[in-house]
Amino acid sequence: LITALHLDEAARKETLRVLTFMPLAHMFGCGTTVIFAYLGGEVGFWQGKTEKLMDDFRDFKPTLLTMVLRLLNKLYDKVMIETEKKGLIAQRIMKWAIKSKIAQIECSNFSQDTLWDKIVFNRIRHAFGNQVRIVISSSAPLSAEVAKFSRSVFSCQFAEGYGQTECITGCWQIPSDIRSGETGVPTPISHVKLFDVPEKNYYVKDRVGEICIRGEGVFKGNLHDDIKTREAIDSEGWLHTSDIGQWTNHGAMKIIDRKNSVFKLSNGKFIAPEKIENIYIRSRFISQIYVHGNSMRDRSVALIVLDEEGVKKWLNEANNSDPVSISFETKSKLWQVVFNDMIQLGQMQHLMPHEQVKTITILKEPLTMENDLLTPTFKV
Repeated sequence: LITALHLDEAARKETLRVLTFMPLAHMFGCGTTVIFAYLGGEVGFWQGKTEKLMDDFRDFKPTLLTMVLRLLNKLYDKVMIETEKKGLIAQRIMKWAIKSKIAQIECSNFSQDTLWDKIVFNRIRHAFGNQVRIVISSSAPLSAEVAKFSRSVFSCQFAEGYGQTECITGCWQIPSDIRSGETGVPTPISHVKLFDVPEKNYYVKDRVGEICIRGEGVFKGNLHDDIKTREAIDSEGWLHTSDIGQWTNHGAMKIIDRKNSVFKLSNGKFIAPEKIENIYIRSRFISQIYVHGNSMRDRSVALIVLDEEGVKKWLNEANNSDPVSISFETKSKLWQVVFNDMIQLGQMQHLMPHEQVKTITILKEPLTMENDLLTPTFKV
């Protein structure tokens, strides 16, 4: 990772600073901390409260951002909602600003002092401390519109990458690669190979298959569990990731599916819950979500935790500023508003009708490790 992103070169120019908000049980969070210790950089830790995360960014002033899909999606959606409220002229200015910025970045011009920076982007960068020089995005591929927006906002080296708990780094984009929705090329310590997945009609001859990785970045095995180790790593040392990837024409890896993350409904339709969750989580009303279904039912459902800020704004618009004392009628309206917003997001992202959830349950408590509803790596 250090070599692929030229972090050693950047560290010689200035002291790198990173704010880590992911748990240290997560390889991205742990790996970042270890790398910065090796480089002599500074690591800050967030307060542990989502509502104060932006305060932590502003106060710590990181030079490197480690970002995840959800956070960049939320940033994009929040800015776009605010822009839409300002009217058509503001929307056109935002569109022109992003288009102009991307054209500059494609020419390796990362200036943060353009007209568009002064009009649009400086305000957003200041929210992150206004010192960002490198942005690393992992966990899941970004959509094209979110990636272009993010690159425009930060106007610096921006790399999307691929790895998992069992492998700290498999593929990363090199500095000159600004394509969106891809995870770059294999890193210097990784061998990457695709394997056929006949049960899902993915074959290597078509340049698609299960991503398998071998190299120094792959874990040695599960502690005191040889059975799980053999399930993950084959006899030739290949880690089977369960992610479905596609080699692009220019030799980069693109994540397109998951091998195991599907379930079958009673009507024979297949559902990929992670894909659906990543779409619905962009709702301004949702902070956490879990999509569930099984072969005994013909529909899927979602358990959600509401986003306090999004709900408060809606209540203010509905002339009810106290979320504790809202009436049953208002609660019913809120349920319908949240559900409709989810369905609209699904339609915008071209979900099939059977992929849309048919009902939702709003949870009173967040999903946490303390109530045993989240793993140490923040999985439900």
